[in-house]
Amino acid sequence: MPADKHFFDTVRPLFGDSLKQHQVDGMNKIVEYGEKWGYSPLHLAYILATAKHESANWMQPIREGARRFGPGYTDAQAKRAVASIHAKGIIRTNYALPTGPHNQSYYGRGLIQITWYDNYLKFERLLKKPLTAQPDMALEWDVALDILFLGMRDGMFRKGRSLAMIESPDDYKSARDIVNGDGHKKWGGVDRIDDRMAGYARTFLKALGG
Repeated sequence: MPADKHFFDTVRPLFGDSLKQHQVDGMNKIVEYGEKWGYSPLHLAYILATAKHESANWMQPIREGARRFGPGYTDAQAKRAVASIHAKGIIRTNYALPTGPHNQSYYGRGLIQITWYDNYLKFERLLKKPLTAQPDMALEWDVALDILFLGMRDGMFRKGRSLAMIESPDDYKSARDIVNGDGHKKWGGVDRIDDRMAGYARTFLKALGG
């Protein structure tokens, strides 16, 4: 079932006290998927927190660099965004350059920003979808949800780190390691990423009745 009024009333402060329709629609899809497949409120709350962070509050599958632009961001714009942060020395490798047997660009896409050819290949094999030939499939809702949920459940983003790490809300801070080891950084805010996301997760858990 979709999220209810209590859910949205509770999470609204996380979005500046105003929810846009695309955020409502996105959270409904994520909650419905989680409930359909039996994810606990404890884990679903952190999945929602991850989608919030990774999609820059859009709660929609987006391309890398689309923080201000959302799903309408183009392939060319995403490639330029990655090239820009590479030129500034923020990343060591311009991973948006075409590579692999299909000569495609494997920059971040989705509800969770998967990057690099090897990661697209990993999910291609799992989902039986031609993600390496058509990486934009990671922007399709059914694929984006599978990558988000199954990747976190099965520890596919960082070896040995999965939703099993979360046994109580006290584990939310360390849970950023499931996806990325950047929890100590402060990108996009004054607080550490792991602290910020733990706060999101606790609010989502309350919204889910946990």
